[in-house]
Amino acid sequence: MDIGDASDLDHLPLEFKGDFFGMYAEDELEWPDDGGAMGDVPTDEEDLGDDDAHDEWEPPLVPLAHNPHEGDDEDNDIWDQHPPDAQDPHYGVEEHLCEHEDAPILIGSGPNNVYAPFTSKLDWEMARWAKLQGPSSTAFSELVSIEGLSDTLGLSFKNTRELNKIIDNELPGRPKFKSLFGDLNFADFLVFAPEHHYADEDETVRLYHEMNTGKWWWNTQKCLDCECPGATIIPVIILSDKTQVTLFHNKTAYPVYMTIGNIPKEICRKPSHHAHVLLAYLPTTCLEHVTNKASCRHMLANLYHACLAGAANYQPQNLDAVLDALSVLDEGGLAFIRACTEAGIKPIVHPYWEGLVKHLLAWLSEACGSAEIDAQCCRLPPNHHIRHFMKGITTLSCLSGTEHSQICRFLLGIIIDIRLQNNMSSLWLLRAVRGLLDFLYLAQYPCHSSETLALLDEALNIFHDNKEIFVDLGIRNSFNLPKLHFALHYSHMIRMYGTTDNYNTEYTERLHIDLAKDAYRSTNHKNEFAQMTTWLERREKNFHHEKYIQWRLTGAAHHLHHHPRPPEMPFHCTQTMTKHPSIKAVTLDKIVNEYGATYFHESLTHYIAKATLPVYVAPYSFTILSKVTALMLGCFVIV
Repeated sequence: MDIGDASDLDHLPLEFKGDFFGMYAEDELEWPDDGGAMGDVPTDEEDLGDDDAHDEWEPPLVPLAHNPHEGDDEDNDIWDQHPPDAQDPHYGVEEHLCEHEDAPILIGSGPNNVYAPFTSKLDWEMARWAKLQGPSSTAFSELVSIEGLSDTLGLSFKNTRELNKIIDNELPGRPKFKSLFGDLNFADFLVFAPEHHYADEDETVRLYHEMNTGKWWWNTQKCLDCECPGATIIPVIILSDKTQVTLFHNKTAYPVYMTIGNIPKEICRKPSHHAHVLLAYLPTTCLEHVTNKASCRHMLANLYHACLAGAANYQPQNLDAVLDALSVLDEGGLAFIRACTEAGIKPIVHPYWEGLVKHLLAWLSEACGSAEIDAQCCRLPPNHHIRHFMKGITTLSCLSGTEHSQICRFLLGIIIDIRLQNNMSSLWLLRAVRGLLDFLYLAQYPCHSSETLALLDEALNIFHDNKEIFVDLGIRNSFNLPKLHFALHYSHMIRMYGTTDNYNTEYTERLHIDLAKDAYRSTNHKNEFAQMTTWLERREKNFHHEKYIQWRLTGAAHHLHHHPRPPEMPFHCTQTMTKHPSIKAVTLDKIVNEYGATYFHESLTHYIAKATLPVYVAPYSFTILSKVTALMLGCFVIV
């Protein structure tokens, strides 16, 4: 969209129509023919299934100013494809940061004081420590109230209340949108133009990784260039995920985060860069006073959408139409999609990864028996890269994404030789589990190509070809599951919006610690959400003021714009060894018996013989090789 003209926002077509998945017949499980991208945005030739076709439209090139430090780097001009008149990444950043200079300055601070409203560097660092790493408010007040301490250090505050007053009244806040697009730390990394990346010189194997390498960005930019040349696309990504903030009492929070697709995922995945901002906390009430389940579900849906619309500062033209669309929820998925389209809202699609693993674990527990699954987990040998669940996995609850990932590493191994009821063959079961696990692993690739997306669809087809084993075992009657249906559209989503790590909820898991759990611990646990937002706002102001001070001290020098390169597709298998082992002088018997390396002695024998006598390995018997190995090991010991 054109960031310079906000009046055109209401006339732009809606982005990403999405899908909703309910309990409906299989003939209704179909994907819209238009691909669900940007309403009337023209369809790219590649959307028709021909990845080798080349679009005639190309993003206009912008002549770059000569930089004497560029040297002869031939790669610098490959990715420089920006729309004409695109804003400089530094445009607006200095103006936004200079808003601090207009902030009121305390009495006693000079006009050139970069730490204002604090009187000195020591005064600022003391305030920063108190709000970011310091103790509780009471402990800090007792510290600075020590007689003579505040005057000796030259502090402008004598207790926590005075410090909070300075932060609330003197430090400027930052708008949510400008804080991402206008952040000086992101200026050299923001991407503005769509790009096509290929894995070969003939441009036959397309690569998808960042959001701007997807077809949606390319098609939308082509549409905007026809209507408003030089327009810049800023995809807004809103993430919401419920989390538990206490170990007991079942206290939960429902934070809503926002980021923009112009920031590369290598920055978004690092919480220290603050590439996500907190919009709001959604209500977590269960409406226990509503006894009718259908009414309760509808009321929760209405409450969720109403609060989310308010958090995004989005005012629907007709709220009644939105609520009427939500009331169509139980009439079927396609009916709900049509109602939401007419109301101008996007149906909510929930993440599927952990849900599929939960379903798979439940099916296997019923097919093989929970006791047998847990017994197989206990029999697994210790491994440095696999977590050992000594009490099994069927009784676990509230599993995290990391724990689901650990379970998937050994899930196929524990059912290979397991017995099914009525002596049924486990071949179909193994194929179904393997196909679903392969799909889950392929879906998490940080970079996809046309070839890997074909493997993704093939793995899912293997599961669907063998899933009838669960029906034969009496576990399932049908597979009309929303998350399983969404898996059918995953390759399409990757082609349209880049790989899944651009918009999944794994980032929010880490954000919960800083923006929900730590915020809750800073409160007195009574009316906590108002205290949490105040605590986070003060921390945010401190972070923003710290960036401003760094900018004032180091200057606003322009740096070369960072151009992300597509990751390499070849897989390099390397073995890394620790330089200083945790245990030394381990005997061969201990390696075999305690570490589960049953054939370590034989493998070591074969390796030493092959390394020293490569020509004579085959003719010699195992006994002779063992004697040679023992002799050589003895020599090593003597030396």
